[in-house]
Amino acid sequence: MPSETVLAICEALARAGLSQAELARRLGTDRGNVPRWLSENYQGHTVATLERIAEVLGMRLEIRFVRDDSSD
Repeated sequence: MPSETVLAICEALARAGLSQAELARRLGTDRGNVPRWLSENYQGHTVATLERIAEVLGMRLEIRFVRDDSSD
């Protein structure tokens, strides 16, 4: 199952109507990076990369810590 991060990027891309190739072009990065970032098992997203993706998509990145009540 893809991570919440991957799902959020995919959803934002779909909402923006952008292809992976167009995202790569707008980010000025190699086209091979985007499929890696969207890979089900990829966990190497940096905050800087996520901020750049959000900016290109006309969004902002928000990171929150939420209490996990199941650990009580």
